[in-house]
Amino acid sequence: MKQRYGDMAGQFLKAYPADSDPQALESAYASYCDKRSWEMRYWARMQTKTGHRPAYRYYFSHRPPGPEGERLGAFHALDLAHVFGNFMIYPFPWDDTDRKLSETIMSYWTNFAKTGDPNGAGLPKWPAYDPADDNVLDFGDPVSVRTHVHQAELDFFDACHASLAAAQSTRTGVR
Repeated sequence: MKQRYGDMAGQFLKAYPADSDPQALESAYASYCDKRSWEMRYWARMQTKTGHRPAYRYYFSHRPPGPEGERLGAFHALDLAHVFGNFMIYPFPWDDTDRKLSETIMSYWTNFAKTGDPNGAGLPKWPAYDPADDNVLDFGDPVSVRTHVHQAELDFFDACHASLAAAQSTRTGVR
């Protein structure tokens, strides 16, 4: 982490401790997921500042069914089975909860493709992204709006990005 984050390695290890091999593995997975989430938050913030249409952010926390789902949790790209209604891509004992969540997600995606707004009749309200609330629609059990999900961890990546940008501008003389 010292090599990757330099002076910020201590901050990284505070957010993602690695005092044992199992904890280091769990932290590695968590930091990977949070980095991807940070990228989407960064994009949503930029869209809110410069875009002509609102941005909508989501967080997928639904775990797949069965013991393997309990072990793996809501991993990266698991949402694709629900987005496309194609449960054959992962070998879990999918159930009616998954099919209902998939129908909900597909309705949001279809509405967004048609109108630029994911909301529609019978769906929980998905508010446009507001940086002050740092809101997401959580595709969990149940689907709900949450704010400030993994705030401290995502803020770490903000600080890291700002530090890298500052160092880059110092090297190149570009501001």
